Amino acid sequence: MLGAVSVLCLYLVIFRKDWRKEVPLQEIRSLKRSRAFGRDRYSLKLKNGKTRDLHGLPNRKQAEALIGMLQKEGIEVPA
Repeated sequence: MLGAVSVLCLYLVIFRKDWRKEVPLQEIRSLKRSRAFGRDRYSLKLKNGKTRDLHGLPNRKQAEALIGMLQKEGIEVPA
């Protein structure tokens, strides 16, 4: 059982997440927002099917600036 869980975790980390430091705007499909423990968490859905978590948005002002920039580029953002 533990082995199956480990293999699943490795699959998610290697094939479903993107770890690049910079992602070109042309590769971004949409922005996803979720709430965990009372905080908004953001991630980018990329055109290759992977996701990129955004951990560096400490406040609402930075999140709004990101949303505005992505909307200006025509990228789908949450309402």
